[in-house]
Amino acid sequence: ETGMRTASLGPIGRNALRVVPFLSLFFTVNFSSALTLYWATSNVISLAQSVILRQPAVRQALRL
Repeated sequence: ETGMRTASLGPIGRNALRVVPFLSLFFTVNFSSALTLYWATSNVISLAQSVILRQPAVRQALRL
């Protein structure tokens, strides 16, 4: 989640954003399970943080 709008990217940029996650699976298939667990946990925490910080009440309370 970068927070950027995909309309300004153009068709090549939008397609790249769709393809890169699948390419990352190809490169990470041989990683150790500990690294995969760390990566997955970090991504879940980042996703939760971005969802929470998008809430108007939270933004107002934190003066963001």
